[in-house]
Amino acid sequence: MDLVLNRGLDWGRRFNWNFFGGMVRANWRGSVDEFCREARNNPTGMAGCEWFNTVEETIAVIPGTQTRGATCKMVVDVRPLDGRPMKERKFLWTLEQERRPPQAGCWLISSVLAVDRAIDVLTT
Repeated sequence: MDLVLNRGLDWGRRFNWNFFGGMVRANWRGSVDEFCREARNNPTGMAGCEWFNTVEETIAVIPGTQTRGATCKMVVDVRPLDGRPMKERKFLWTLEQERRPPQAGCWLISSVLAVDRAIDVLTT
C-alpha cells in the first residue's frame, strides 16, 4: 500500500516512514498515522527543518555479521524552520543495512538520538 497518497500536510512524513527500520516503527506501534500526529505535535529532527548537514568526519561504518547487517553512525546538524521554538541541534543517526527481502541491501534508520538529550541523560 502506498503510504504517500498525495502531497498533503503529511506527505513528507509518510514518505520518510518507508525508511524506518522495524524498531523505529515499533515506537509508534507500527502506525504511520500515529507517527505523523506525533511529528506534527512535537517537531524534532528533520521534520520541518530549514537546513541540515551531515558531519562527514563522524561517519563510521561497522561491518555486518551473520546475524545483522552493517551499521552506519553519523552526526547530523539540523536547523528548524524560522518560527520554530528550537535552536539548531545535533542528532546521532544510526542506520542498519537490511538483510532480508523485500528491502535487502537498503539502509534503514534504526535510531535518531538528540545529542543534547544524550548528554543530559549521561550527566544526571
